[in-house]
Amino acid sequence: LPEGEALAARLLRELCEVRPDHPEARAFLASEAGASAEVPMEMLQRAVDLHPHDMDLEAHFHKSLERVEAWDELYRRLKGSLNRTLDPRRRVNLLLRLDELLTRRQGRPDEGATQLERALQLRPGDPDVLQRLDQRYTQLERWSDLARLLRQRAAVVEPGPARTELLLRAALLRRDKLNDPEGALEQARHVLDASPEDHQAASLVESLLDRLGRWSEGLELLGRRLETETDTEEAGRLNLKLGRLYLERTGDPEGAAPHFAQALRLAGRPEEPLSLLRQIHAGLDQLGRLERLLRGLASEEELPHTTRALFLCEVARIQEEHLQDGERAEATYRQALELDPTSMPALMALRHRAEAQGRWDELAELCHREMALHDEAAQQLPYLLQLGQLHHLHLGQPDTAQLVLTQAL
Repeated sequence: LPEGEALAARLLRELCEVRPDHPEARAFLASEAGASAEVPMEMLQRAVDLHPHDMDLEAHFHKSLERVEAWDELYRRLKGSLNRTLDPRRRVNLLLRLDELLTRRQGRPDEGATQLERALQLRPGDPDVLQRLDQRYTQLERWSDLARLLRQRAAVVEPGPARTELLLRAALLRRDKLNDPEGALEQARHVLDASPEDHQAASLVESLLDRLGRWSEGLELLGRRLETETDTEEAGRLNLKLGRLYLERTGDPEGAAPHFAQALRLAGRPEEPLSLLRQIHAGLDQLGRLERLLRGLASEEELPHTTRALFLCEVARIQEEHLQDGERAEATYRQALELDPTSMPALMALRHRAEAQGRWDELAELCHREMALHDEAAQQLPYLLQLGQLHHLHLGQPDTAQLVLTQAL
């Protein structure tokens, strides 16, 4: 009949009231139809008490308690189910539910962690339990327990990125939370021994050796990495790090210089190694040697034009400031501009020389070239003002000066 299902549900509900122990009544209470029939909580509770081992019925009762947010009663029922259950898998599921209830509904994450620890004893390698306990220890800032757990999690994971990530987390935890750099170093070295190509593990070992002041081991590690590194940019970074280690930690500028020179060739941004080489050679009174090195690098056609022009500008600076040879310096700056017409250091240096020597036409041309490299009006303004002065005071072109200054306004 069209109304048959509703009538059946009403009859079964009446059966539950009269005979809650009847098999059909129990099956109805644990079914979707029973859930939609809005069976009173007292009826469900009585049926569960009469049949404590009916897991379907019990699960439906627990869901009903959740719907009405009866958390204390749900906690009592889950504990009761746990005490009656011997099956390990079911006990683990109940312990997981207790953790969720205690942590999310009752604000007792420490007790939730206790339930998870019991679950882990029953199923030591269960990934869900391990993941939950990881979250709970982090929430409670139980760092020693978390470090131990991470190693335990790593032990049940196949070798690969997931296992490496867990072990590195344990190492970082020892370094950052437990103030145990020695333990962190030991952990990170295990990862690096298993995966020598892992840059994160290598960087962590490097930083820990540096923190512990074990410079010779750091030099050895970086040297080994450099021998096998195939990525050009990473090789440049390693050379720069090696050079810094020689210079700043072992006080050996001559040992540092070759690595900085290699970094000049390989680094994506050569400004830092160039600055350090300038510092070293100035201290050793060997700027002539640096000039020859940079000249050689500037002639290597496989390097980018902008990098070669930067090296030539540094050569010109040495010629001008230390060798007191302005003519050679100017010629070198012009070579840099041929390689890179947008080289700001070369343009600025030539502009200053032209101004100092009163070469007004050339100065005007250089001002225009330099100004063209700037997009913002505020950046162009100083050049327009200088051009206005040039045309008015030195080039005898007042009309042009007026046009330029009007543009500046």
